[in-house]
Amino acid sequence: MFEEIDRSLERWLRAEVPLPPGDAEISFDQPEKTWDARRSTPLVDLFLYSLSKSASRAETGSRVVPGENGGLARVRVVPVVEARYLVSVWGGGPGVEHELLGRVMNVLAANREIPDAHLSDALRAARPAPSLSLDPDTQTSFTHLWSGLGVPPRPAIQLLVYAPTGVARPNDVPDPPSAVRLGVGERPPAAAFAPRRRVFGRATAASGEEEGQQRARAVVDDSARTKDGPSKTVLDIGPSFRQTGAPDD
Repeated sequence: MFEEIDRSLERWLRAEVPLPPGDAEISFDQPEKTWDARRSTPLVDLFLYSLSKSASRAETGSRVVPGENGGLARVRVVPVVEARYLVSVWGGGPGVEHELLGRVMNVLAANREIPDAHLSDALRAARPAPSLSLDPDTQTSFTHLWSGLGVPPRPAIQLLVYAPTGVARPNDVPDPPSAVRLGVGERPPAAAFAPRRRVFGRATAASGEEEGQQRARAVVDDSARTKDGPSKTVLDIGPSFRQTGAPDD
């Protein structure tokens, strides 16, 4: 994927600056301090010095997109990386280098994306599309860059490219419902929703039981009142709870 970004940048700069092959060269090599002395043709160098996962454009999960056959498809969100280039010009003397570097900077500053015409098929299909920024690198200054490369400081551009790490393959998903049907029915009787109630009170010891067994007997009706009636339930209260349908005679 990153080699495709390099080739896309090269095609774009050659067409827009312009940089015909006979007038200037384009390289992605690490700069060397001897380049000035041995170059007869100007060289535009785009050195990739940093590559990291983007924190500002981090996304997870998936999204639903139109499918190839007219339906819907789900694609996984692809992580985005930040590729930082050090853009410099070598050869021809300071006047030629500064003029060429200014033309390159004008093209980069006027665009937020590499035009589709210069992208590879894979980058053209990638989402999100590669984008550009000239925001300075707050983590690495020009002084530290040139010092780390062992090259005397010189004018350069810090180019930031946001690029996806690949192209996600869509998976078909069911079509959304075309209609929603609503029905009307009878509500269940109110008694079905009556809350249960607990009855607290005093129970006397049942006949034939010893007081030490802590067993008692009470009769309650459907209204949870302890009184005799046509519909009543016997609760045998003791170490284990039992319920019967009618009191013992």
